[in-house]
Amino acid sequence: MLLGACSSNDSEPVTRAGPDQAGTEASDDGSDKAASLAERIGKDLEQSTGIVMKVTCPALTKDTEFSCSVEAGSGERFAIDIASAGTAPQPPNAAAASAASGRIDGWRWQTREVAFGKRLAGQIRAFYAAEHQLELGDILCPAVVVGPPGTRAQCTARTRGVAVVFEVTRERDRDRYEPQRGLVVAALAGKLAIEEYAKQGVEIEVECDFSLRVSVPGETFTCTAHTAAGERAPLYYRIVDEDGGIRVQNRPFKP
Repeated sequence: MLLGACSSNDSEPVTRAGPDQAGTEASDDGSDKAASLAERIGKDLEQSTGIVMKVTCPALTKDTEFSCSVEAGSGERFAIDIASAGTAPQPPNAAAASAASGRIDGWRWQTREVAFGKRLAGQIRAFYAAEHQLELGDILCPAVVVGPPGTRAQCTARTRGVAVVFEVTRERDRDRYEPQRGLVVAALAGKLAIEEYAKQGVEIEVECDFSLRVSVPGETFTCTAHTAAGERAPLYYRIVDEDGGIRVQNRPFKP
């Protein structure tokens, strides 16, 4: 999705193409201020995303709201909404946590319908460390993801030799990321054991001491079966592939 510049008047837009091209040929004060604003927003974006950005803003007037356009070094285009810092806050843009925003000289700015890979990777890493005690290491996401809520992308972490793939779905004020491969899910491990015991006419509940773990082929782990009579028994699992495939039995696997 390509988003062009939106101007509040008919003035020639001013571009910030890089540190060595900060100046413009415009002589009016509004154009000079626009060039300065575009340059400073571009620098802020580059610092927070790690991507070279080309920002274009219209010449500044007395309007309190307008838009600038951005072209990333990787080719994606998106818009930035600008408003006077004294105006009432606008509703958050889509997936604001992985977007970018800031304040410069009485103006506040926020990217529109875009997420940045560096921020997505940080969110995924922090969430799975806090909620599932998983250390994912480096995560590779698309540098820039442009699109409205519902737009999807894939991020991949390489952990203990296994490619862990997440599907990212951008929502109105946050991003949702779900594992697609590379992880063993405790709930599915429990379901597998419950189905196996049900074939023998035994009802059980299953308790595991993890929610997710990396699907390293050949590794084993245990969970605990609880019967209605209050009995407890260990369940032995072996990981069979990198896609979360597992086997379960009531005795330890042979080495």
